[in-house]
Amino acid sequence: MARRTRRFWSEDEKRRIVAQTCALGVSVFQVGRRYDVNANLIFKWRRDPRYWPTEDGEGALSFLPVGWCRGGLRRRRLHRTVGSRSFSRAGTG
Repeated sequence: MARRTRRFWSEDEKRRIVAQTCALGVSVFQVGRRYDVNANLIFKWRRDPRYWPTEDGEGALSFLPVGWCRGGLRRRRLHRTVGSRSFSRAGTG
């Protein structure tokens, strides 16, 4: 029986593979078959922000500006009547 060797992917290769899965009409399974990589491993790479594609082609993190809106969080109450008893649950909206 042949012994399997563990493959190691460089970060550039991972970024390139993840970027191909972001194209329209391409499935992760298709890209995985192309590179002989399990689709579950590609999904794991996609969750890691280090491998997200950016506009400049690098895998660096990019941040968006954040602003505050006036009013903050609103609270709302949900009321439900069951038989003769009334139940309420507070939630955020």
